[in-house]
Amino acid sequence: MSYSNGINFSLGTSGNNIATSLEKTSDHKVIKLFNEDNKQKKFNSGNVFIRGMECFRDYEDEIHQKISNELEKNSINRTEEINIVNCSAGGLGSGATCLLLNMLADDFGLQKTIFSNILLFGNQQNVHEHYNQILYLANVIDKIDCITCFDNSFQKHISSGECAIDNDFDMINLSISDFMSNMVINKSEELLNLESFDNKLKFMIPSVNVIERKLFKKTSQLFDVNGNSRIYNRDSIYFANLIATPNIENAYLFNANNLRYSTNSLKYLSWNVTNDKLNKKNQSYLLSNNSDIIAVLKGILRDFERSFKRGAFLQYYDEVFSKDDFIDNAEMVKRIIDDYSVIYGT
Repeated sequence: MSYSNGINFSLGTSGNNIATSLEKTSDHKVIKLFNEDNKQKKFNSGNVFIRGMECFRDYEDEIHQKISNELEKNSINRTEEINIVNCSAGGLGSGATCLLLNMLADDFGLQKTIFSNILLFGNQQNVHEHYNQILYLANVIDKIDCITCFDNSFQKHISSGECAIDNDFDMINLSISDFMSNMVINKSEELLNLESFDNKLKFMIPSVNVIERKLFKKTSQLFDVNGNSRIYNRDSIYFANLIATPNIENAYLFNANNLRYSTNSLKYLSWNVTNDKLNKKNQSYLLSNNSDIIAVLKGILRDFERSFKRGAFLQYYDEVFSKDDFIDNAEMVKRIIDDYSVIYGT
């Protein structure tokens, strides 16, 4: 398959920082929807989902024009790829991103099958963070085909003798941008077989190299739906992803011998499909660093429930979201957790 030129957007401070690193280290261009200094200040979202939505609406005409220009330039169609880089903890990263997805679908006719999301979970320092993340996840889970997650332990995961865990966020930005360049951008269509892909579980979290192997149980390494057929060798843990569903005639499996070697000692599997390992039984192969995504989602839900029971910070959201709305959104995240827990037997 020949890859088309996808379009990459970033929203919010964290998304823009990673976009900057990506542009410095690769040929990929990223459109920063809130980039100019005056607009960044003018549209400060105060780390609140609702304010992020308001900022998007205030800037909607200019965003619409930016997207129109890029679509015309790239002649993109529904089978090609759009990547969005954001952090669900922030106001712009959560609220504005949800409205961006609506605009892409409603105004430009771009369906969810083209969307890939580089999502950062927050660091638990923002008092509104768990509200934002609950609202974001509930809004996008059925709109985005591939959500690549980096949780707040990613910096520890990339630690080695050369990369101390107390390095600044530039280390994280460079690592994520390198991962995006090598593994995600312009490649998700082949990975997901988008015309057939309809599974709602679409998170993936990077695994790590042998230096950090002790952090993970064997059940967190590559495995099939039955917990068998591990695909790893004695000195590496590989990146993996949900790569097939029962609805795909022949499941795609990664070739564990065909590696891309990334910076910071991370090893990633190639996107290449192994022709000799087609899934003849039509099973659902679920390859993921599963323990992390469940733990991250449970942590977000736990923090949300702790604040929600006290009614803390609800005044920042009550003009748009009632308590029942929050409960409904939290239930959607619970269902995601339950689905993953059933699949992985946790």
